[in-house]
Amino acid sequence: MTALLKTILCSFAFSVLLSACMHDGQATKTDASGGDEQPPADQVPPAPTTPSPTVTLSANPSIVPYNGSSTLTWSVTDATVCTGGGNWGGDKATSGNVALAGLTSNVTYTLSCSGAGGSTTQSFTITVVPAAPGTITGGVDSSRINRTGVNKIYLYAGTVTPDDYDGDSGDPVASVTVAQDENACGFSYSFTNVAPGNYTIAFT
Repeated sequence: MTALLKTILCSFAFSVLLSACMHDGQATKTDASGGDEQPPADQVPPAPTTPSPTVTLSANPSIVPYNGSSTLTWSVTDATVCTGGGNWGGDKATSGNVALAGLTSNVTYTLSCSGAGGSTTQSFTITVVPAAPGTITGGVDSSRINRTGVNKIYLYAGTVTPDDYDGDSGDPVASVTVAQDENACGFSYSFTNVAPGNYTIAFT
């Protein structure tokens, strides 16, 4: 009787152990604690990642002469929102181009884009080659000449209303005396070594 009972108990224990080690018809290894053995960490596939935006920004030509022109071109991938910065503010499409004219100094354009994978900022600078200093010359009608006084021409930076010398930003940047042309009745003036730009001239 005792031997029969031991045989039944052993058979039941083996049946339970076998059932615990079967899963969907496949036998699995068990560790010392009775749980399923996990695969090595280097065999676990990495979680998928979302790429960060890629921003390409360029200009053609990238070096221009003073007062020259260029075309700015850009393209973006993996981004939903783009914003311009520097001399080029506001919302921007993810691709496009824009014509630039009248460039008189180096100018930098910046594009910042963001998407599910983060954000990216790219900048591009167009280089402007400075123009050589120039000369401004002209003549004055003899009827306007004060023959008993000093006649001068004043040079002002920009398009402005002529001002006098009072120490503010509207003061002339240069002045010359009007001279009578040699062996002639005309009067003329000349400014030399003048930087490129727009100027206003006044006569007194």
